[in-house]
Amino acid sequence: MELKDVVDGVVALLSLILDAAKSDIDLGFEIDQFKSRVDKFLDHGIIATILLTLGFVCMAVVSILSSLNRSHGRNYFG
Repeated sequence: MELKDVVDGVVALLSLILDAAKSDIDLGFEIDQFKSRVDKFLDHGIIATILLTLGFVCMAVVSILSSLNRSHGRNYFG
């Protein structure tokens, strides 16, 4: 396959996309419905990330406090 064939294919694909965007061709779904589903998916991802971050911070605090409690009143090496 030559580079010219690839470029011609990409140009043809882009022209089809531009024609579909300019005309009133029904693409089979509504943009608003798709956008709302994507926003809902991203909201769930943000909530999951917040929970994981909160768990990480809590475990780091517990680890530091546990380490300080174990070494209280002793030398660094025991």
